[in-house]
Amino acid sequence: MGDANRVQVSYVQESTFGAQETGSNLQILRLNNESLVHDKATTISEEMRADRQISDIPRIGVSTSGNIAFELSYGTYDDFLQAALLSSGWSSEVKISAAITMSAASSDNSLSDSASGFGSFTANQWVLVSGFTTAANNGFKKILSATSAKLIFVNGTMVTEVVGDPVTVQMGGQIINGTTLVSYNIERDYQDLSNILSLFLGQSINMLNLDIPVDGIITGTFGFMGSEETSLTSSAGTGYDAVGTTAVMTGANHVPNFMENYSEQGIISLAISLTNKLRTRMQVGTLGVVSVGTGTVEITGTFSVYFETVALYNKFLAHQDTSIAVAVQDSQGSGYVIELLAVVVTTGTRSAGGINTDVIGDFGYSAKLSATESTTIRIARFPIMSNLQGIAQATATVTGALTIIPE
Repeated sequence: MGDANRVQVSYVQESTFGAQETGSNLQILRLNNESLVHDKATTISEEMRADRQISDIPRIGVSTSGNIAFELSYGTYDDFLQAALLSSGWSSEVKISAAITMSAASSDNSLSDSASGFGSFTANQWVLVSGFTTAANNGFKKILSATSAKLIFVNGTMVTEVVGDPVTVQMGGQIINGTTLVSYNIERDYQDLSNILSLFLGQSINMLNLDIPVDGIITGTFGFMGSEETSLTSSAGTGYDAVGTTAVMTGANHVPNFMENYSEQGIISLAISLTNKLRTRMQVGTLGVVSVGTGTVEITGTFSVYFETVALYNKFLAHQDTSIAVAVQDSQGSGYVIELLAVVVTTGTRSAGGINTDVIGDFGYSAKLSATESTTIRIARFPIMSNLQGIAQATATVTGALTIIPE
């Protein structure tokens, strides 16, 4: 009998919807559990028989559905995050390494480079700054405006500091919500059984959930819908790409920032739920799903805080827009910023729950289009890039390294 611990799940992007991919490696997937199933629709013939028996039970449709649950680790789910946002692809990361030409200014909340190395940095994207002596000048910052010599930030409070520290500035590659639907072959290999595999075809991501608890592992779920499941005796792939080994992240250790309206806010928990409102398409003459249609990107969620000030609750009462951004970063320094650019707080409570308890502010929210950036959700990623070859950026007295990582 099969053991769940011996099941290997892997995937490869499809070049044609619902068709088995051949001649490519599959990527082994890290997961907690999965519930992918073949959904078969049947009906009962209504022919009348004198012996009262049913003459036939024909099959009238097939499709698939199900979830894959995971624990968040850096780099493991970048393909699926891109697919969940229907993004056209991750943009390039840009990095200036250990440059002693950087200074910070409190007057305009800015970072300047006397070597004018910011030519590839753009407004509205996130950067990770490190190396300043003053701790407040380091960390995740969103660019308000950018020139080759200066970045002005939306968030944080820069403290004036002159050149001299070896400062590294990394602009993360990003994805935003888009309209590019992709589908996958997802293979389930029962490795303790002899030549038994199942293959799910036409798998598109309809749903993404992410949960950040105060005292546990950051977890998530990808929800799929697709064409059909088939049984195989061997994989059609040429091999498997090894699974990554980055550490899972936790709420207590790996969430350096949560920002509401780009201001720091302590939280007890955060939940993000995205759905693409996908729908399957059928047609006469074909059994099963012929394609998948896209719908509205809908993002909702909840977060909880210790109730200390009235500002956030008053936004709920006044139906005032805000924004949410959360940074997660593993112990090696790799991480993500997830930003919801325009958020409406739809529910709010600040009740006294009972004796010997804290007053908790519980809030529900829905995200919408940002009028200024024409975007609903952005995810920026920040890999460790210390092992990459830099391009020398030289002046008469300093040398830094500028690295541009293509998509």
